[in-house]
Amino acid sequence: MAKILICDDSRFMLTLFEKGLVAAGLEVVGKALDGNECIALYQKLKPDLILLDITMPNKDGRDCLKELLKIDSQAKVVMVTAVGDEAVRAECLKLGAKDFIAKTKLSSPASFNLAVQETLLPILKIETSNAPKGSKVS
Repeated sequence: MAKILICDDSRFMLTLFEKGLVAAGLEVVGKALDGNECIALYQKLKPDLILLDITMPNKDGRDCLKELLKIDSQAKVVMVTAVGDEAVRAECLKLGAKDFIAKTKLSSPASFNLAVQETLLPILKIETSNAPKGSKVS
């Protein structure tokens, strides 16, 4: 089972992400409220993927992304944000993010599941036919 670390300054969003990921058959191994906490948890937990918000206190997502990739150039980071700016998306991808998901695409269980199937599973190299039993990704 893929291990996911989620980082967002909103406890509500952390809970929403966790529920959606678990429903999709993925394991949430940690939740961080800012970039500093994300980096500490990444080093401790070594997750397979990080969902990282961009706008956060203390250390924003872009700075956190840079630091994560200095620690581990193979880290798989997907930026998740309410900021739909194409320039921000391009910057994050240039910095090394694997993909970018707008929070608006995670607003319902169906759209969240679709984002997992289309974005996260390919990054994790999990085919829907190989998804954990009971998951909603098939």
